[in-house]
Amino acid sequence: MRILDLILDMVHADDFLSMEYFMKKYQVSKRTLQNDLSFLSRISSQKGFQLQHVRGRGYLLRVYDEKAFHEYVATFGDSSNDHHNRLENIFAYLLLQSDFVTMEVIADAFDISVSLLKKERDAIIEMAERFHLAYESKTHHGIRITGSYSDIKDAVAELYFYENPIIKKEVDHQAVHGTYQKIEERLIGEFKIHDFNINYSEMKNITVWLRVTIYMNLRYATPVVKVKKAGDAFYDICSSVLNEIYKVYDIGFQEYEAEAFHDLIQSNIRKKVPEVCFSARLQVDIDEFLASIDQEYQTAFNEDQDFKKLLLTHVSLLVDRLHQKISYKNTLIDEICFRYPMSFNIAIRFCDMLSEKYQVTVTHDEIGFVATHFVVHMEKESRYKMKRFNKIGVVCSSGGGSAYLIKMKIESLFEEADVRTFSLMDMKDLTEYQPDIIFTIKELDIPVQVPVIYIKELLDDTDLLRIKEVLHFDMYDSFSLDDGQPYYTSLFQKEFFEIVDDDKEYLDILKEMAEQIEASGYGGKGYCQYVLERESYMNTIYVNGICLPHPIEMCAEKNLISVKILKRPILYEHKQARMIFMISLTKDGYEILKDITRKLYELMNNDRLVNELSKSASFEEFMAVMKTMG
Repeated sequence: MRILDLILDMVHADDFLSMEYFMKKYQVSKRTLQNDLSFLSRISSQKGFQLQHVRGRGYLLRVYDEKAFHEYVATFGDSSNDHHNRLENIFAYLLLQSDFVTMEVIADAFDISVSLLKKERDAIIEMAERFHLAYESKTHHGIRITGSYSDIKDAVAELYFYENPIIKKEVDHQAVHGTYQKIEERLIGEFKIHDFNINYSEMKNITVWLRVTIYMNLRYATPVVKVKKAGDAFYDICSSVLNEIYKVYDIGFQEYEAEAFHDLIQSNIRKKVPEVCFSARLQVDIDEFLASIDQEYQTAFNEDQDFKKLLLTHVSLLVDRLHQKISYKNTLIDEICFRYPMSFNIAIRFCDMLSEKYQVTVTHDEIGFVATHFVVHMEKESRYKMKRFNKIGVVCSSGGGSAYLIKMKIESLFEEADVRTFSLMDMKDLTEYQPDIIFTIKELDIPVQVPVIYIKELLDDTDLLRIKEVLHFDMYDSFSLDDGQPYYTSLFQKEFFEIVDDDKEYLDILKEMAEQIEASGYGGKGYCQYVLERESYMNTIYVNGICLPHPIEMCAEKNLISVKILKRPILYEHKQARMIFMISLTKDGYEILKDITRKLYELMNNDRLVNELSKSASFEEFMAVMKTMG
């Protein structure tokens, strides 16, 4: 279908595509293409993409909602895949032939013309090369696919795994029919004997490999090689199953295939962890991990008994499930990853510990569930910051009505604290009161050893929010309530801002940014390594192409946000990156990070702001837009 072809052309293009390009490719009139593109423009806002037209350059398609876009593309159904399916089926057909096949025979088999088949030559060659195979053509003989036994087998296995109808029909007819059931029964029986667990997808990995290997060995008449037991449980299973195959099919596996089967079994099944002392052992491991995190970040995870109890219960069930090859889908994974990056990073490290000590593979979705426990505790710590101030002194010009209004406003922030007002003449009384924090309208002429925040005579709701911000950040000296700009705007610097218009890879750009931050002295030792390590777990490209790369361990010497605007969006792991905000924060920057991610979350869900920022021609223009967020 031409509509889908137009969409895919633009998605995969690096630049605008002209009307002339489409007219030449699809051999249709300009009016027909204008109708198609007009239709796409009308529906784009509901389908997760935006069609841009620039006179003299052509058309550009930008995806801003991956889910909605892919759902729309999926609605085209099988008809949109006819071309790809036909090519794959022709390749599969050739793969199964032992000699040359004429063009006429192939064309008849697929009900196409010989001329069309000749046009598909390059695409079939490309498919063959993907499997390290060769496309051969011989006059008066036809064409064929050639290659080594192992490469042909790999190609057959992949096509069978994804249920190509031609490969599946051939393999199942030759190698499976009614007899394969005995092989599978023996395989499952051996798993039970050795107390192993396996899930559906892992079982499919093994059965596909077995069926294809049986088919190939029947086809090439592999000599019989019996496998002896070697004392290893995986070898025992391997030898039992291969010897059963010999009985059923009268074929054997080559020695390297037996080794491959052993490795396949070992990588897809796990033995249950003994339940004896499991909880006690897990509790010790959790305590040790939390102690190291508390020391690193000056947190108090190990002191929160409710948190530890819930975490132990969750992880006990998690490890048990993972040993049974059962994992759950987390529909909030992206939001958790973005809105609570520090908690998610701690959860990644925690799950790495589980993987190492309990031989389990923890999925990204499961890491997200674990992260929510760390989020809850860190939110508790955030609230405790406000509760640490039990005695609050408020210094006003007099003890009149304005002082009472300030007292009421401050009490709304510190509900359990003792808030007292003092006039500028009552400094002796203020000293004797010994407050934990002081709010004052004027500079004090007495020495104090507690935080002092300078306020206005009348406080509004915005002022109260900024007071909370100051207290959460613990940055009383550098953060003034009289400053009209939010704290996060001070993290942007001109020398760490760039507009790029090149074809570099996403990870290469991240590496350059991280190396600049580390070399400048902001990032701290190992900053670049930690950024790339975090990205290796799960990319940080989010809605509307906003990216938030950051280190897996907070290691910065100073707080900073480095920015790159990509004039040509980069496709990475099926996501489009448009604007990169690389975060560099000190170890005590949890509250700052939370505030930044909250602001960027608002940004990424505001198409107008994203578009305005992406059009910025300078650092000054960029900051002017950022400051409108308040």
